Amino acid sequence: MEKSRCILHYFAGRLDEAVDAARRAVSLCREVKALRELALNLSNVGSLEAWRGRPKQALSALRESTALARKHGIDALIGINQAFLGYLLVLDEKDPEGAEQIERSVKLARERWWTWDEVQELLLLGQARLLLGEKEAARKALDRCVELALVLGERRIL
Repeated sequence: MEKSRCILHYFAGRLDEAVDAARRAVSLCREVKALRELALNLSNVGSLEAWRGRPKQALSALRESTALARKHGIDALIGINQAFLGYLLVLDEKDPEGAEQIERSVKLARERWWTWDEVQELLLLGQARLLLGEKEAARKALDRCVELALVLGERRIL
């Protein structure tokens, strides 16, 4: 239920409420030892905190989520987590390796037809490239993001 609330708040653009719901979902998952769901909800917390520009909180949640995802074989979660971790490297340290990490995640998402992940990762890549001062590379990633979002009907990105 809390994960659903998180998603609904996210799509409504209410990031504060979304992260609160995701944190409640994390607590419930810990309580009942639902480890796969815990990994997913920690990823939600991490990505939301990244969008909110809170790298410390994002890193903690994404690292724990990634460890659980590896342990339980949740490949798609590893890819999106790595993209957000790369974004945080750029956001916090202006490290170009972060953008390369996002590129690898985009490639994996494209190869595996994880289209929603690809849209998010292209948006992250565009923003990371802008932060690094790479305007042409940013424009290319954001153009592809918009193109894919239009195909998928993802209006929030537009």
